[in-house]
Amino acid sequence: MLHERLPRILPLLAEYTAVPEARPVQERLAEIARHAVRFHESTTPVGASLFAEPALLARHREELRKMDQGPETLPTRMPGSR
Repeated sequence: MLHERLPRILPLLAEYTAVPEARPVQERLAEIARHAVRFHESTTPVGASLFAEPALLARHREELRKMDQGPETLPTRMPGSR
């Protein structure tokens, strides 16, 4: 459920790295910042709930591992990563 509701930052970053000169740096950074704010607005309540209950957090982390997801996998999913 959480994954479907998150702002999509990777397509945005892919667009910016594909044609970096298409838009001014300041404009691109502002849009990335807006996406980051939306991400934190969307995830902070859920994250607080997860961290408030250790058993729930453990189950959540295990499910992420099963799907090969989580913050440690982000660099491999970034545009231009190997």
